[in-house]
Amino acid sequence: FSVRIGPKWKLMRLFCSVERIMNRAMLQERILETAIREFGKSGFNGASTRQIASLCDTAMSSITYHFGGKQGLYLCCADLIAARMAERLGRIAADLRSREGRMDASEARESLLRLLDAIGNSKIPMKPLTVFITG
Repeated sequence: FSVRIGPKWKLMRLFCSVERIMNRAMLQERILETAIREFGKSGFNGASTRQIASLCDTAMSSITYHFGGKQGLYLCCADLIAARMAERLGRIAADLRSREGRMDASEARESLLRLLDAIGNSKIPMKPLTVFITG
């Protein structure tokens, strides 16, 4: 026995699938942002996945499902921070690499100051980031 699904239902099914994927991505992003804040405040050992899940209004099993647990969540947070920093600092770092060995001391100092300025003006708060990195 076979059932034919009309174009209207196919479109509705596609829409529901897209909506589920978007909701999943939004939940993952919300968990990551919250986890970065919590790991930044309390370090790896002090942060609680139960608290992170609660702050995200989701079940703790969502963290296990999406990230494999606390350590996986922590590593995904680190990857996200690294990607953001690379995006922000990538152009300056690429410029430094391309000119490596061909800069005099004054140019190297100026390039380093630009890099430090970009880090200092980052939208990622440095204190939680420092705690996140050092645990």
